[in-house]
Amino acid sequence: MKLSDSDLLAFSKANLSTFNLSKYKINKDLAIKSLQEDLNEEFNDLNSEETKLARLKYFNIQGASADDFSERVIKIDDKRKLICGIRHEGGNVELPFVQIIPNFSASDKEISDFYRQYLKSLFKVFEPRYVRVWSDKIIESVLIGSTYLVSTYGQIERVAKWPKEEEISFKNISDDSYYDWYKTSYNDFHEANKDLKDRVTINSPETMRSSINDGLLKYVYLDEKKIGLIAAKRSKFLGHEGFYFNEILIDKGFKGTRLARAIQRKFITEFSKPNDFIWGTVDYQNKPSYKTAVSNGRTPVRFECFIPV
Repeated sequence: MKLSDSDLLAFSKANLSTFNLSKYKINKDLAIKSLQEDLNEEFNDLNSEETKLARLKYFNIQGASADDFSERVIKIDDKRKLICGIRHEGGNVELPFVQIIPNFSASDKEISDFYRQYLKSLFKVFEPRYVRVWSDKIIESVLIGSTYLVSTYGQIERVAKWPKEEEISFKNISDDSYYDWYKTSYNDFHEANKDLKDRVTINSPETMRSSINDGLLKYVYLDEKKIGLIAAKRSKFLGHEGFYFNEILIDKGFKGTRLARAIQRKFITEFSKPNDFIWGTVDYQNKPSYKTAVSNGRTPVRFECFIPV
């Protein structure tokens, strides 16, 4: 199954409305084109036989077939449609949810009603706990997951330097030798934050290699002592030049010192470009990382909303 050009346009326009971009100058046509490309690529990839069979094998869910992993377009009426498909939080088979992308605006109650009426039987084998939609604002009655936090190079450059910023330096990482240290640091984080273990997950070596390839995976030093790691990559934001954060991790001995905000600001001003959008996603429940981003002028523009089913 392929998405028609008219469907791609309608879904992408609705998707753009899930971003609160009132503070930013965005080329709307460029943004919609970018969303169309991303949506089409994801839809076709997830509907390929190779991908469906790979997901079937990986999750190994009793009673499931490859076709159960299909992305579907559901027609509500002559104008309203939904794209839906099964997902698993952090790749965890115990945390299934259904992603829903509408081509129209809908409340959380309407989404719940549509799920029960049109979708529930399609995903019964997975026993999903939630449906996921994206919103330009927090919906108080639902669980909030990842949050898009966005700014521009100019806005962050204007933030006053933080204490200790001058003592911070970076050392390039060019291979996978860092990964055992990175993994141990993440294990320490999860031990101290057990409630975030399934939500704030370690990046794979493959994901981090995108940062290596862009020369943007660095050890962080404070007065010549290694205290953490930071990673970004060149990635467009809604079709505009962008600098995307993959990771910022500080050794447990330096947590709570507010160094993260200094590290982030200095990293951005040293390695991003003047026309960049600075962006990334942070789990809303990960308050230290969320506050670090906000302290450097990044604003929440899009929220991942999990509606219980």
